[in-house]
Amino acid sequence: MKTLIEIATALQGKEFVEGWQDCFTAVCDLFSEYCDLEIKQYSRPRLWFMNPELNFMDKLYQEEGFIEVSDNPNAAKVGDVLFMRMGRSDCSNHLGVYVGGNKIYHHLTDQKSLLVDYDHKWRSRVVRIARHDKVNRKVEGNVKPIVMEVPYGVKAKIAWGNQ
Repeated sequence: MKTLIEIATALQGKEFVEGWQDCFTAVCDLFSEYCDLEIKQYSRPRLWFMNPELNFMDKLYQEEGFIEVSDNPNAAKVGDVLFMRMGRSDCSNHLGVYVGGNKIYHHLTDQKSLLVDYDHKWRSRVVRIARHDKVNRKVEGNVKPIVMEVPYGVKAKIAWGNQ
């Protein structure tokens, strides 16, 4: 069972094609591969984020089963979608996914998709964090408990109490 960060590492390097292979597609591809979550592909005309009527990111994420969990960039958990505001836009116009290890997977305009450090540069752009139950359940199911061997003497004290 692969983790989000392992899948994101494998998905890196896709070429940018406006409205076809972009930050939205990066999120869709990552979640499709990770937990078979299929997100509807919405039309993304050129400069859609300059027209509030075309702002699908802020309007349609709930229809796809995502719920807003915070606007605090430090509250991100593995699998959360980060809605960001880039440049002078009045709405969210960039998406990334927090994949753990202080990394996000995203796809910037005219660049290849990639993993980057989730540093101040990106945290300062986050305006909303959203979570999908299907992704969250898979992430929580991937958590492997740390099992430590307990020395015999400690086991005996636990079993018999302090006598």
